[in-house]
Parts: sequence; structure tokens; C-alpha cells
Amino acid sequence: MEVQKQQSDAPSQVPEQVLVLGATGSVGARLAAALRAGGSRVRVLSHQQDAMAGLQESGFEPFAGHLGDPESLVRAAEGCQVLFHCAGEACLRADPTALSWLHVAATENVITAARAAGVARAVMLSCADVHLQNKDRVHVREDQPQSKAPLGAWARSKMLAEDMALQSSDARLEVTAVRPAFLWGRGDFVNLPALCREGLAGGIRLFGWGSALFSVAHIDNVVHALRLAAAAPRASGKAIHVTDGEYETASEFFSALSQALGLPRPRRGVGSISRATARLRDVLNLGGPDDLGYVDVVRRGRGCLLDMQRAINDLHYAPIITRGAAMADLAAFVQEQGGAAALAKHRRRVAGREEVAAFKRLAAG
Repeated sequence: MEVQKQQSDAPSQVPEQVLVLGATGSVGARLAAALRAGGSRVRVLSHQQDAMAGLQESGFEPFAGHLGDPESLVRAAEGCQVLFHCAGEACLRADPTALSWLHVAATENVITAARAAGVARAVMLSCADVHLQNKDRVHVREDQPQSKAPLGAWARSKMLAEDMALQSSDARLEVTAVRPAFLWGRGDFVNLPALCREGLAGGIRLFGWGSALFSVAHIDNVVHALRLAAAAPRASGKAIHVTDGEYETASEFFSALSQALGLPRPRRGVGSISRATARLRDVLNLGGPDDLGYVDVVRRGRGCLLDMQRAINDLHYAPIITRGAAMADLAAFVQEQGGAAALAKHRRRVAGREEVAAFKRLAAG
């Protein structure tokens, strides 16, 4: 089933000036470009001097700063109506201490700076894994009570950051958290290279025979939802799920993805055995950089069908790209990178001790 394209992909209210944090990431880069194309003046923050010139050449207003430096955040946010917080560490295997600083402490700095600068609205990129458990999530709502913390240090840090941000929402600074499902699409240098490596090694792995429902969120749809959230009064103080609106299994999605990327068909496996093996590997710290961990197996093997009523009712959200068009665009992107084998060689640095040290140094003044 293809998702129908909306007549317009732009929100009715266009903020004059915005700040995008994480503008070099998969979602942040597309968001910054879409905001600029929509008529907003876009500020971006960077602590890398070599990136400043490139950001300026792309039409953005770069500010030197760091998530660990509240003063630099305030300077960048002054005069902005909306702040988009898309910064953070995308790797599930990042050091837990680094995740605490880069997600929780950073988000506290961002919200504090937004308030000090007089920003009216903050929209943060969260994730649907804040309620990830070793069980199926079918029609799970954003406000559904959870008896346990989510699986994995990455999801726990995102949950703590989201909770803190939403609890701070008030009439002076309205905060919304957008929770996308599994991210995919052009410009993804996190999930896609790993999937290419896995596919080229014999096929993308399926668990529970791939029969579980699997929710995904194309980057273009997530960007659209973030922009809608910036102008939606009913979204204040809320977390909102975003998906492509498809009813499909993991097997169906990864089969279509593999075909688009020129990879072998996905491999099938037994979910319970795979989860046990992955958990043991995690406990004994035996896994390599490309081995699937327990959280990976649960994400891919357990059913996930997110309730979308908040997105529909509060954001008036509908997906803006059809599945066929999205797969064709992704195939073109991979070819632009030199094919699946070339993209598989792409490895990004994962946050660790250096990032923690820099954050602590800035926090200490």
C-alpha cells in the first residue's frame, strides 16, 4: 500500500527566524534545508571551525558553540521564534556516560537557553524507543504508562531527556517532542551503512520469521512533522509519534529495502533464540561493531504499530512521500554514493570519552 502525497508539505505558519541544533545530522540537515526553502532564516550551531564556512555557503547563519556551553546556546537562540533540537548521538552502542551528557545534560542546557533567549517554541527530536520492551507494541499511545524503563542506555537517555523537556513546557516556552519510528531515507549515514554491511554479508537479518508488524519513519516525513509541531498549539507539552502510516511486516519492509539497495533477500531466523544469543553476547561483551545486540534484535523482531492519533489530530499530519517514490529516491542516493558496497564502508565516529571530557570542561566554566 502506498502512502498518498499531501497537496502541500509546508505548515501554514512560517517562523521568521529559527535555530536548528544538529544541522549536520540525517534529520537536522534535511530540516534546516526545508526551513530555509520555506522562507525562514536558519541559524545553526557548530563547534567545528572547518564546518562553519560550508554551513554559511549553504545559506545558513552559523554560530560557534557547543551543547555543553549554555552561553553559546543563548547567543544563537536570541531573536529566534522556534528552536529545533535534533542534536545527539545516533548510535545505540555509544558509551552510556556519553549518552547521559549528550542527551540529558545537553537537553537541559538547550531548554534553559531557549527560555533565557525568549524563544516561544522548542521542538525536540526524540524516538519511539522510549517505550521499547521485549514485547509487541501494538497501537501503543504516547501517554501509555510504562512499568519499566526502556531497553538500552540509548533509549533510556532519550526518555530522560524527553521527560525533562516536556515537563518544562509552559505558556512562555511551549515544548513538543516528536517520536519517529525506525528512521530511513536519503541522507541516512547511521542505519543505512550498517544495513548495507549486513545485507552484503548474506542478507539483512529477520527475527521471528519477519512476521511482526514494523513501523518506520522516512526522514522527509519526520522533517514535515517537526515543522508542523512548530506551529501546532495543541502539541504543546506533548510527545507525538510519527510513522509512514504503513501496515507492513518487518519482512515486507526489509525485502523492499533490500531490493532497492541491490542487496540479497533478507535472512530469516528464530526470534527467541536470536534474542537469547544477543543478550549473552552483550553481557559477555563479545560482539563486534557490526554484530546485532539485544536491543537491535528486539527492535526488529517484536511488533511495533504506533498509535498516530496525536499526529493526525494535533499536527494535522499525513505522510508527504509515497513508499514507491521514497524507495526509488533511496536507490538513487545509494548509487550516488557509489553503490551499497561503497556506502557499507562509511563508518561514523561514535561519541565516547572525548565528548564527555569536552562537555565536562565546558560545564565547569
